[in-house]
Amino acid sequence: EETLVDLKGNVIVAEQIAKLSMIPVVCVLEWLLNGKSYTREVKSAVLVVVIGVGVCTVTDVNINLKGFISALFAVLCTSLQQIVSLHITFF
Repeated sequence: EETLVDLKGNVIVAEQIAKLSMIPVVCVLEWLLNGKSYTREVKSAVLVVVIGVGVCTVTDVNINLKGFISALFAVLCTSLQQIVSLHITFF
């Protein structure tokens, strides 16, 4: 049986899912904050990621409230950092 290391109340699988969740979050935030539009191909690829994250979350992850809040905060902050750093680079 595989042993998973606990990180901030979540198992490694949950941390990897949180990292994958940044892709659609960055897309949505860029759309909301900057009015950025995406091609059909990009939207399709992001949809595949969202479905994959959803399937993994439902079937494989044990997550607690503290870990969920921590992961949510980390995903939002890191996604915003990605957007801001990209715009700072181009100024």
